[in-house]
Amino acid sequence: MSRDDRFALACVAVVAAATAWSAVAPVDRLTWALDAAPVLLCVPYLASVHRRFPLPPVVQTLLAAYCVLLVLGAHWTFDEVPAGLAVKDALGLRRNPYDRLVHLCGGFVGAPLAREALRRGAGLARPRVLFWVSAAVVVAT
Repeated sequence: MSRDDRFALACVAVVAAATAWSAVAPVDRLTWALDAAPVLLCVPYLASVHRRFPLPPVVQTLLAAYCVLLVLGAHWTFDEVPAGLAVKDALGLRRNPYDRLVHLCGGFVGAPLAREALRRGAGLARPRVLFWVSAAVVVAT
């Protein structure tokens, strides 16, 4: 097993452990299923295409961190995540900022994923074009 394969496996193991933990007694089972669905669908797919479409380690790390944020939000619902409630109280905010953090992270993860897909799948090689089209994909989604 190569070093890249071991790293990808470690990322999947972290996400699987976080997902398993979040599935135990969530605040609302239906909300958990809906919020965790992207992780439950995308991680197995990415693992299955890893040999043909290996992602750079930075993208794998960002994706794993994003998945962990999603399943943590799924466990408590995004409005009730304790860390977000602490930030809300400390800064005197009206609502829990956790969902905003997750949406921001979605852009940071989506852009490199879109870039890799466009570079390899669509054959876009010019850096400026890749940058703007990747940004457009993130904004559109």
